[in-house]
Amino acid sequence: MSFVQLFLLLCTIGSSLGHSEVYPFCESPLDILSKCQKKITRYGYSRELEKCIPFRICEDSTSMNNFGSEAVCKRFCVKFKSPSF
Repeated sequence: MSFVQLFLLLCTIGSSLGHSEVYPFCESPLDILSKCQKKITRYGYSRELEKCIPFRICEDSTSMNNFGSEAVCKRFCVKFKSPSF
């Protein structure tokens, strides 16, 4: 099972249980302070701004709040945003 399939499965289970935070990865802090050799641009959900923003992240980061495109970030973090955010 790929990471994306596992993620979608967990989201489906969370929504069926009635949890308000269906996408926990969107609640993770953006990993912007790490020092590393090579950084890449990714998109992450900013709770303060309530939108997806581009940021630089270490290529080998294990942060879960990073998406390959703004569209994917919006699909998971903005479109289904719960009122409790």
